[in-house]
Amino acid sequence: MTESIVPEGFKPFRTDDTFNDVVAPLYFKLDEEKGPVIGMVVGKKHCNYIGITHGGAMMTLTDIVLSGAVCHVLGKYTSTPTVSISFDFMAAAQQGDWIYVDILSVNLTRTLGFVNAMIEGPQGHVARVSGCFKLPNDIDALPGMAAEDYYQWRMSSG
Repeated sequence: MTESIVPEGFKPFRTDDTFNDVVAPLYFKLDEEKGPVIGMVVGKKHCNYIGITHGGAMMTLTDIVLSGAVCHVLGKYTSTPTVSISFDFMAAAQQGDWIYVDILSVNLTRTLGFVNAMIEGPQGHVARVSGCFKLPNDIDALPGMAAEDYYQWRMSSG
């Protein structure tokens, strides 16, 4: 059932035994311009007691995607700690809905990355989101993975 509403082109987002797995299963595709597009089918575990997606589940999904968009622009997936994320919740997403984060813009300064995005659902906009992420001083010195290698790893089974 879940697989049937995941749009064409999305592949399972490999789990990695980190906090990201709390909102799994996630689905991933790469937009060459915008970077990673990640979505999920809202499950019961993502909902509050009245059956709509919990804000914390959407925030976790969004933090993963916005940080990934910064790393995409950097060309390396490495530590980009979240400084802030701001949400404007616009509509509810229900259990069984497909939602995904659509990156609108990424702007980097010397020390910070700024990202604007929308969470989209079957009825349109679910939330407007902006985030700020700390950029590494010396990206080459930090552990991480080249963007292309990261995408191949995330879409591998395991």
